[in-house]
Amino acid sequence: MKLSILSDEKIFEIAQPIWDKMSEGSNKVDFELFSGHFSIELKNKIGKERFQSQCKEFPLLTSLGRATPVSCIRRKEGVTIIYRQLSTQLEGEFIGQLTLSGSSHEHRVINAQVY
Repeated sequence: MKLSILSDEKIFEIAQPIWDKMSEGSNKVDFELFSGHFSIELKNKIGKERFQSQCKEFPLLTSLGRATPVSCIRRKEGVTIIYRQLSTQLEGEFIGQLTLSGSSHEHRVINAQVY
């Protein structure tokens, strides 16, 4: 079953554990934990060295706190989940974005950002 036909709530259930693992990996600067659900293409594009460099340059990436899913955007290539992201060190709210591709049983991260 394609992700795009599922309800927002069901997509949130699928995406939340993935986002949580990615956040944990980012906070620990652990590329393997962070990229565990990535597509091969995304894993190759980001790479361990680039990931570590980004974590050093942007404090938000190593201080990710609670994230609340806000909405799903359905596209041909997958479903993008938008999060309201908090930081454990920085004030204010941030935007998290996770794009999943695949079915409700097999899914891969094809894009992710927090800003």
